[in-house]
Amino acid sequence: MAKSLPPLDLLVTFEAVARQLSFSKAAAELFVTQSAVSRQIKKLETHLNVILFDRTHSSIILTDQGHELYEVSREVISKISGIVDVLGRGSKKRGIVISTTTSFSALWLMPRLYRFHIKHPNILIHLSADNRLMDLDKDDIDIAIRYCTDEKTPEHFVTTLAVERIFPVCSPSFLKRLRFDHAEESIFDEHHLLHLEDNLDKWPWLQWKHWFRTLGDNRKPFQGFQFSHYDQLIQAACNGQGVALGSSLLTDNLLLRGRLVRPIKKSITSPRSFHVLRNNRNNQDIDTFISWICEEMTITE
Repeated sequence: MAKSLPPLDLLVTFEAVARQLSFSKAAAELFVTQSAVSRQIKKLETHLNVILFDRTHSSIILTDQGHELYEVSREVISKISGIVDVLGRGSKKRGIVISTTTSFSALWLMPRLYRFHIKHPNILIHLSADNRLMDLDKDDIDIAIRYCTDEKTPEHFVTTLAVERIFPVCSPSFLKRLRFDHAEESIFDEHHLLHLEDNLDKWPWLQWKHWFRTLGDNRKPFQGFQFSHYDQLIQAACNGQGVALGSSLLTDNLLLRGRLVRPIKKSITSPRSFHVLRNNRNNQDIDTFISWICEEMTITE
């Protein structure tokens, strides 16, 4: 049977010509000359002892035998290409794909990811930081770290990281400047407050008006400095530009390093937490990363 089969390269050339109905276009696709394509088609016709194309002055068309061979060769070549692609991907270590918000990535995960690499140098991490809600199966995500309420998480494969507390934060230099001016009590002056833009009222607990109202203060703070992303807001606070409402989960590392301080100790509880979701793929690396991130959440120094 093997002796009756034509060489695969002839079938690949034939499939390209039959699909394009053009020797020149097939030659460009295969990165060979048009005369080389013509010779291969002639060789295939000789091998099979059939005419595959009817040639005219300006075009070519498939003969009945050519149609039959094209339908089979197209399907076979497509299947071979598919399995070669799968085998090629399988020969490379895929690693684990992690989807999270830009704020969690910038403020919590990136400053600690080197510690995971030290412990597990053979586990590859592909980090996708995006505030869009990603579908684990559709988007080929192994782990998603989501910021939401408990009831909005799926029932399975979920680990809740920690309860989030909200409190004011500022840089040590900013607080020192207020103390030097004998004006520490003015830390909550409206012109000192940094705001997270929230026109749709998605995160009221991260707004100063909610903070003051929770503490029994009915003031309506002036909307001065506003930031569209939470990590930008916190960076501004680190740079001494004012006072921001900090998340205990996202500013803990900055507080430990002394880049931020808490000017007062009062805090409120957020209705949301960060949750770790995983797909149902049986992969030990996924479990290893989830165990690591849960351990990191318990480290306080």
